[in-house]
Amino acid sequence: MVKEIETNRLRLRMWRGEDLDACARICADPEVMRHITGASLSRERCEASISRFERAAEERGTAS
Repeated sequence: MVKEIETNRLRLRMWRGEDLDACARICADPEVMRHITGASLSRERCEASISRFERAAEERGTAS
């Protein structure tokens, strides 16, 4: 299973706990989030989401 994809301009990988600060900044931006959920998210919701993503990846055997 591919765990990371990288091109000259982009790298895709699973979210990790160390991404929390960046995720929280993105999710706190109403202009960004209006295109995703319609409302900004708290840091706590971002942290919970990353934890869910990590657990799901571990369950599927795709964790990095």
